[in-house]
Formats: sequence, structure tokens, C-alpha cells
Amino acid sequence: MKCLTTFAFLISSVLLTNATKTPSIVIIGAGTSGLSAGKKLLENGIQNITILEAESRIGGRINSVYFGENYVDLGATNCHGEKGNIVYETVKDLNLLGDTQYPKDFYYSSGVKVDSKFSEELIKIMTSIYPNMVEPAKNMSLGDYVIKYYNKAINEKFGSDKEKLNIAKGAIYFLETVALSDENSPSWFDITIDNDFIPNEGNTWLNWKGKGYKTFLEVFLNNSGVHEKVIFNKEVKKVSYDASKKWQGVTVSCSDNTQYVADHVIVTTSLGVLKENLNNLFEPELPSVKRKAIDRMGFGVIMTVALHYENPWWENDSKGFNFIWSKEDLENSVSEFSEGPHYNNRSWITYICGFVKADLNPNVLIAWFSGNLVPEIELISDETLSDGLTYLNKKFLGHAYNVTKPDKIIHSKWRANPHFRGSYSFQKPEAEKRDNPTNAEEDLAVPIKNVDGRPFVHFAGEATHAYYFSTVQGATESGLREAGIIKKYYS
Repeated sequence: MKCLTTFAFLISSVLLTNATKTPSIVIIGAGTSGLSAGKKLLENGIQNITILEAESRIGGRINSVYFGENYVDLGATNCHGEKGNIVYETVKDLNLLGDTQYPKDFYYSSGVKVDSKFSEELIKIMTSIYPNMVEPAKNMSLGDYVIKYYNKAINEKFGSDKEKLNIAKGAIYFLETVALSDENSPSWFDITIDNDFIPNEGNTWLNWKGKGYKTFLEVFLNNSGVHEKVIFNKEVKKVSYDASKKWQGVTVSCSDNTQYVADHVIVTTSLGVLKENLNNLFEPELPSVKRKAIDRMGFGVIMTVALHYENPWWENDSKGFNFIWSKEDLENSVSEFSEGPHYNNRSWITYICGFVKADLNPNVLIAWFSGNLVPEIELISDETLSDGLTYLNKKFLGHAYNVTKPDKIIHSKWRANPHFRGSYSFQKPEAEKRDNPTNAEEDLAVPIKNVDGRPFVHFAGEATHAYYFSTVQGATESGLREAGIIKKYYS
């Protein structure tokens, strides 16, 4: 591959590094982990940094887009927790976060609004099982666990009322969709109930008051100088290294035939990209412990869709709507709305649990698609997507509201984008720590060292955090971690 970086620069960079112990760093990816690593390195006096970003923007899976009267997030959405959360700690005194109020009203697929007291009873049962647990459970998938305890609870509570029991049975599909949106797995039978994730204490659903998650990056990176280190539209194709030699540089080759050589490379690409390119991204191939770690972890996708209406048809104080499908309507959904993908007699329109009103954006409704059909749903045309969601709203809400079609629509395409190939990681049973000293995330995080013990190929990103995987705080901390390892080596 042709090298467009001058030979003189490469030689002087390596020689200067060896002579002064001031290392050169290439960071792959300008998402949260790459940017936090760059910020920390600059604070530690390490200036020879290059951040290669495949997209034309920073942020990675933080993607706040102006839509309607404010910003909506097509990627990371909420600040999850307060105590010990670097995201919260960064912005807590700036009045940037608000308490998210999700809808509590349920509507049945017959078009009838569920009684408020009954809705409260359903929510109480659901939240006692997920995300909380009725009782400790091990060696079970989330799906097996929820089905077992949810069915037990609703039979005990509503067994003598056939109508309520049928609605409660249908609500398990709602709960499944919610869980898959949270956990980001194609199936809740792939998700371990006994994972290593440690939630932060405090409010776990804080929103950004219509300013978007980008607000965190703006505050966190303010006056850091890290933006100046980013080169956009640099798609990395190969990371070449030789661990058998002292002070051997790592070569990063891009799709535009440019190459960069550095003493250290921090790889922050998503787990989805690592999975897809495992056999051709690294030369030589990664050690078996890392290949196994990548294989053991799960990586799924959810799709955010935002609908804008010139004239909102819901009440001003509405927080949104939750949908419960009857088993019969679910099975007939393909014949009712045949356009677009389907799976096991379920139309794609059944893969959301309802709509929420966007924060401080009164004309916008938000929904999240989850489950195994999302990669196909991402590819639906905006017209079909708009038609399907309008049909869905009319089916559930048409008796109570004069539902209209949105005038604008946007949605995420994380799976279709080759620079992400999904949303965020989840922990499968085989990735857990259990009786092992480390879990898969920790195995992936350990830097590759050369023959003299110098760490020179580093890994960061949410999927490398031992207990905050799948979160922005996990991604941020992972970048700071790798920057700290590099700094410590030269101290």
C-alpha cells in the first residue's frame, strides 16, 4: 500500500520518540473513548497525537441532530445514573440534565385505552421483574427469567379475570421490546440475567433538555485542543504491528492509501466493526485471548426514529403512549400491514413498544425499534416507515385521537453503517466473569505488548469496560484508562 506520509517525518518521529521519551500516538476513532484518550494525553503533555475518524463528524455513537424545535439523539440518549458517573459529574452543576418522564398509559391493539389502575398494576409487576428481580437468579437467560416470573405474577394477580389476564399476557411482548431496547440484543434469550454490569446510583434516565448528548462532549472537551488532532474521513483498513521487536512502531493503513506510524495505537472501533473485520483488520491476527473475547461478547442494534408533525394531534401534557398487542392481532399483523419486512408472522410495525414525546420538542414523537428484524427495518424507505407508523398509531389510538401522518421523519442506521455495525455491546453468558479472574471485556482491554514489555496496541471503547459496558461513561473511562497506561509507561 502506497505511503503518502513523508518518510522523513516518520523517521524523525520515531527517532525523536526514542530520544526524548515523548511518544507518538494514533487513535482510531473520534468517539467518546478516542476523544477522552486524546484529551487526557494532551493534559499529560503528550502532544504528538493523531485521531483518525472514518466519519465526517466527532462523537461516534453520540449523534445529536437538530430536528423540529430542538435536538434529538439518534444514538446515546440518557445519562444513566449519578454517583460515580463521569458524564453526570462533568455537567451536574450546569443545569443541563432533566428527569425523563416516560408514558404510563397503555393502549390495547383493539383501540381501547387500558384502565389507569390496571395499567399501574401492570407496570408494578413489570418493574418488579425487569430491570429489578423478584429473586436472585443465575444461569438463566433474561427471556427465560422474565417469562417464568411474569407469567406467575399475572396468573396470581389476574387469574380470576379473563379479560385482564389476556391483556396482561399480551403485555409480555411490550416488556420484551423494552428489554431488547435496553439490552440491545436480537433476542432476550441471548442476554444473561447475571451479568457483570454495575449500575450507577441515582436517576438512571436523565435527559439533556432538548440539547442532545452532544452537550456532554461540548463541556467535557472544552478548551482541550483535542478537536485539532482529528482528521476526518479516514477509514482504517489495517493495523500492522510486530511484537517481537523493541521500539517497533505500529503502522495504520487507511482506505485512501495513507499510512501513519506511531509508538502507540489506541483502537476504539466498535465491537461490531471488530467482529466483522477480525480476520483482516490486524496483521498479524490478534492473540487468541482477544479473538475469543470479541467472539464471546454480544453486539446488537436498536433503531431510533423521530416523527415530526406540523400540528400535533395529542394533548400538550401527554408523555406518549404504550402499546399492548393481543396474541391474535400480533399474528395477523403481516396480513394487516404487509409492506416491509416480517418475521414469524410478525410485521416490522410490532417491533416498537410505543411512542414518547421528545424532550422540549413539542411536535416530535420518538420510538425505538428493537429485536432481530432491526437490520432490515433500517433499510425501509422513509415513506414506508411513515405509512407503517401512521397505521400503527391509528390502530391503537384512532378511537381517541385524530391521528395524522408526520411531515418529516429521521432515523438511525447503525447496523447499515460499516463504521459501526450496530449500537452497543451486551454481555452474553459466556462473557461473564463467573469463576474466571476476568471477563471478556477485560480480556479485550489488555494492551498488546512488544518483546521489551512496552504496551503499544491498545483497545478502548464501551465494550472494553469491565462493568460499564454499553454506556457513554464506560467508553469515556476506557479512553482515560488507556491514556493513563501510556503516560505511566513514560513516567
